[in-house]
Formats: sequence, structure tokens, C-alpha cells
Amino acid sequence: QDAIDLGLDLLEKLNERMPRKPNTSDHVKEFLSVSLQLRRHEDMLSLVRIHDAGKLAVMKILRLLCQFTFILQEDNLFPLVCLRSMSLTLQWGISPCAASAVASYAVVLGIRQDARSVRFGRLALAIHERYSDTEDEGFLLLLLGRFVCHWRQSMRTQIDMFERAIVSASDCKQVFVASMTAYYHLEVAFLLGKRLGDLQRGAASLSRSLANQSNEVVKGAALPLLQLLSCLQRTDGNTKSLSGALLDENKFSVDCRARGNDIARCNLYYYQIAHAFFFQNWQKAVNLYDSFQSEHRQLYKTFKTHFLYPPLLLHVGVAHYALAKSSSLHTKHAKRILRELSQFTVGLTDDGRQATASVCVAVLEAEHAVLHRNGVNNEESCYSLLETAMSTCRNNQLLQYEAVVAARASTLLDDQSKVQLYRARARLLYEQWGYVVESVDHKFEE
Repeated sequence: QDAIDLGLDLLEKLNERMPRKPNTSDHVKEFLSVSLQLRRHEDMLSLVRIHDAGKLAVMKILRLLCQFTFILQEDNLFPLVCLRSMSLTLQWGISPCAASAVASYAVVLGIRQDARSVRFGRLALAIHERYSDTEDEGFLLLLLGRFVCHWRQSMRTQIDMFERAIVSASDCKQVFVASMTAYYHLEVAFLLGKRLGDLQRGAASLSRSLANQSNEVVKGAALPLLQLLSCLQRTDGNTKSLSGALLDENKFSVDCRARGNDIARCNLYYYQIAHAFFFQNWQKAVNLYDSFQSEHRQLYKTFKTHFLYPPLLLHVGVAHYALAKSSSLHTKHAKRILRELSQFTVGLTDDGRQATASVCVAVLEAEHAVLHRNGVNNEESCYSLLETAMSTCRNNQLLQYEAVVAARASTLLDDQSKVQLYRARARLLYEQWGYVVESVDHKFEE
């Protein structure tokens, strides 16, 4: 915060005043200014180079402010700094900070779910390759990988960007950028079903890095995932100790609210629900989701733009279907979630999240069919849908969800030969993923 205050003071001395507590009208004015200038400067690569020392100083200060406001999750100041950086780049020309300015503008567009975000993300990379210094690369790739590229590219593209960003940031001794990117890398790798053994090595490295930092933002964002990974690989099969491993999050949740750290608060909910899902604590998953929706409506609305949103709906939808025998209300909620997920998937044409969302829809459709089957013919139809769901998971290399479908199938079907087959497949898939097999056997016994 001291660095942000100092940066704003220096901008004033350089005759570039910015409001310290911007409002919506400030954002609108800046956004319109950028939009008008873009009409005059369609080809940004042809802009002149900045040589004026004062203007270069302003751009460097804005680049640092962009990083600091991002670190502190300054939801009002961060977009204004991004927009001002872009506006001055269009007015003055190209500087070593131009790629960061364009990438920041792409992030603002991405937050607004504007399809142009991807185009400006690519432009930022082109400017970086032609003009920028290496000091800018780590943060640039962090922004693009996290907030831009997944709108139109595979999430595996994010993995590549994050790996490059970690190397670049580490070389420049940008500890925060390196550790935040390492967390994002771990999160995407978890979602893509990477082996838990590989994830644990990444988690151990990230934990060591965070232990030497005072910045609570990265710790807060990463803590729920780190603890979930720890739970998934425990070998004692003790569900009480597994649940207890998440208790440390409660200490952080208060700090999340105090700091207004939306990323950490969303993650707290998501990974608690994921923990309940993988350990088949269905009622807990449903209760957490209901709390997320009812008590934090704005936070939940923000989370809908997150690439973890489809898996969140999958976790809760499966939980409702699992509880449907005890209450018709769960069936109603499950149908609603399936409709919501299906509608969400339709809007993801050529989107990197399409594969994950399609898997989630296939799994829930299979759950729905099994719940409402009636007769031998429908039993075969359910079997076909379960196989389709597993095949969709396999084709997209989402090993963890393929294992979940197999495990659920073994508890849903009546044909005992198929039940034994699915149980064996589930055990094998969980072993391949690295999940605690003792926990799987314990659940089958139940």
C-alpha cells in the first residue's frame, strides 16, 4: 500500500494525476478515452517510440502500480491504472512498458467478458517480442495466462505460459510474480487431471516459496488447494483427520473478508466443495454451495467468469443426485444445475473451457438418466450414457472425473457384474491419478 501511495504521489509530480479512490464514472471516462483513441490508432505496432524521459518515467510507474494494485486486489484502482496505461501508450507511443499496458487492457476486457480480450492479448505478445525488456515478461505472461488466453485457447496453453512466466520472474527475482504464477500453474494442472504425485512436488515447492514471503495474498489464494492436495494423498483413510486438515482455512477466511480478497474467498469455497466432493461428503458440498450462493451473491457472480465454474457445478450437481433418494428437492436442484451448466457450455464456442464443461455436462446427464431409469431397456441406456461420460473424460485426459464416474456407476447400477466391473475400473483410475485407494475401498464398503 505504501508503494501504491508513493507511485500516485510521483505521478502527480509528473503532472499525471489519478484519483486515489476511483468510482464507476472514472472508469467509464478512461474506457471511452481508450476506445476513441483506438479508432485513430488501429495498428499499434506502427506507433512511434517514446524518448522523453518524463513520459518513460510515467509509464514505468504505471507498470509498477499495475503490479501492486493487482497484488493487493484493488478492484477499483487496478482497472483504472490498466486503462490509463493503455491510453497514454496510444497518446505517446511505444515504450518498454507498452506490452504490459496492452496486456492490462486485455485483462480489463476479459473481466467485462469482451471477446476483443484475446486480440489484444496477442497484440501484447507481439509488442513484447519486438520492443519489451525481459523484466516485463513474467508479469505479462501471468496476466495473459490467467485472464485472457483461456477464453479462446486450450487450458494447456495456460500451462505453457505459466511455465515461461515462472522462469522469467525467477530470473528477475520477482518473487511475488513467480509464486503467484506457480499457484495458478498448480491450479490448472489439478483441474486438467495431472497425476497427484507430480502436483505434490509442485505444491511442496510452492509451499517452501510461500514460507519465505510476508505477502498474504498468494498464501490465501493457494492455501485451500495446497491443503486439498495434502488430503487427497494421505494414507490413513481417516476421514476425520482429512476433514480436520482444512480447519486452518477458517483462520484465513476472516482475513480474506477484511482484505476484500475475492480470489482467495472464491478459492476457499471452491476447494472446500471439491474436498467434500472427492471424499463423497455430499451434504457438506451442498451446504457449502448454498452458503456461497446466498451469503455472497456478488462473489458468486464474479466466480461465474472463472474457469473453475463448470467443475464447481459438476461437484454440486453430483452431490444433489447422490442425495436425491432422500428428498425430491435434491432432484429439482440437480436438474436446475444441469440446465445451468448446459446453457453455460453453449456460450463457450471455441473456448478453452469447452472440453471441461462438456465433461461436466456428460457426467451429470449420466447421473440424471440413472436416477430416472425405469426398466431393463433404460438400464442399458444408462450404461451407454455412463460409458459416454467416461469416454468424454478420457478423451480430454480428465482422469479424476473418469474415476468419479466409474465409482458413481458402481453404486448406481443394479447389474452386479457391471457393478464389479466399474468398481475395479474406479480403483485402477484412482490409483493412476494417485488418490488414496484406502479411502476408495472404504467408500465402497459403505
